[in-house]
Amino acid sequence: MFDRSAEPVGRADLGGIDLPTGSARGLPGRLYFDPAAFDQERRTIFRKSWFAATYASDLPAPGDIHPVSIAGWELLLVRARDGAIRCFHNICRHRGMKLVERPGNAQRISCRYHCWTYGLDGSLLATPHLGGPGINQGEGIHPEQLGLREVRCAVWRDIVFVDVDGVARPLDEHFRQLETLLAEYELDGLQLAAETTPEQEVPFNWKIQIEGGIESYHLPWVHPQLELPPMGYRFEADPADAFIGFKTPMSDAEMKRRAAGNGASEGPVLPNFPVIDAKISRGEAPQFLILFVLPNVTAVVMPNYLVLGLLRPLAVDRTVVRRKFYYVGAAAGAPGLAGTRSDIARIWHEILQQDIPFLAEVQKMCRVRDEAGMSTRFSPYWEVGLHMFQKYVARNALA
Repeated sequence: MFDRSAEPVGRADLGGIDLPTGSARGLPGRLYFDPAAFDQERRTIFRKSWFAATYASDLPAPGDIHPVSIAGWELLLVRARDGAIRCFHNICRHRGMKLVERPGNAQRISCRYHCWTYGLDGSLLATPHLGGPGINQGEGIHPEQLGLREVRCAVWRDIVFVDVDGVARPLDEHFRQLETLLAEYELDGLQLAAETTPEQEVPFNWKIQIEGGIESYHLPWVHPQLELPPMGYRFEADPADAFIGFKTPMSDAEMKRRAAGNGASEGPVLPNFPVIDAKISRGEAPQFLILFVLPNVTAVVMPNYLVLGLLRPLAVDRTVVRRKFYYVGAAAGAPGLAGTRSDIARIWHEILQQDIPFLAEVQKMCRVRDEAGMSTRFSPYWEVGLHMFQKYVARNALA
C-alpha cells in the first residue's frame, strides 16, 4: 500500500479553502492525523513566528525554572535574578541530555548525566572531571562558547511567547493591532486569581480544539446551559496573522446571569470592566470578545473577567489545555468572591468536558473522511472565524 506520510502536504491538497465561507471546503483530514503534517506545522507555524510557551505567572520568583514540551520543542523558561524571563533549549551542550524534567527553583542548572552546570543566564559554569579525575577543563572545550542555546522570548499580558528562529518582528509590533482592539477594555489593571482549571491532556489535534471554540453554532446541542448569542456577530482579524476573533452581544437575561459570574442571577457581584458599565448606562447592549491569539492562545473578555487559555500541542493527536482567570483589581482575591471565582473556573472546566467527546470523534473520523475524499464545510454565519483560522493554517504551514 502506498504510504502518503512521506509526501509533503501542499496547497494542491486544499481544494476550495479560498472560496467564500459558504462555498469553501475545509482543510484535508490528513492535516489532523498525519505525523508528517504535524512535523510540517512544527517547522513552520511553531518555528518561524511567535507562539505561546507558558504563563509568566508560572515563574513568579527569581530562580524559578519551568520546562515546557510544545510542538516537538523542549524549552526551559527561567526567571532570572533581575526578574526577567529568559528561554533556552532544554538541552545540555555536552551530549544533548534533557536538563530539567519538572518545575522548581534553583541557583544553578545541572545535567544529571555528567553534571555540566549552567547559570540562570545560560552560561556554562562547570564541567567536572572533564579532562580526567579532578581536572575540570579539557582541550578544545571553551565554556564561553558552550552556554545554553537561548531562544528569543517576550511577554504579552501573562503569556510568554517564543520565537525559535529569532527572525519574527518584535512582539509589540506583532500585537499592535491586537492591543488597539483591546484598548477599550482597560485590561492593564487586571489581577490573576488563584482559582484555575486543571491542566488537561485531550485526545485530539490542537487545531480541532481551536475550531471547537471559534464558533457558537454547537452551543444549543453541546452546551445547553449557555445561551445562543443573539444576532450581531462581528468578526475581527489581523492581516499580519496575529489574531482572529469576534464580538457578540449579550441579552439582558444573560448579562444578569454574568453579573454574578456563576450563571445565576443572585450572589456576590463581580465588578464589570468600566467600558461595560458605560455601555449599559447608555442603553447599549454589552458585548463580549473572543480572540484566538495565533497560533495557540485564546483570550475571552467577558463583562467582568478575562480568560487566557493556552494550548500546548504534544503530538498530532494530543494537546494540553490550560486556562487562567483575571479580574478587575481586588476582585481577583477578595474572600467574599471566592465562591463566584470558583464557579467560573468550574463552568469553564465543564465546558471543556462537554466538548471532548465531540472533538475526539472528529479526530477519529479525520482519517476516514480523508480516505473517502470528503471535504468539510462551513456555516456562512457562525463559522467565518473558523474559516479564517483554516486559511491561516494554509498560508503559514503549506507550501
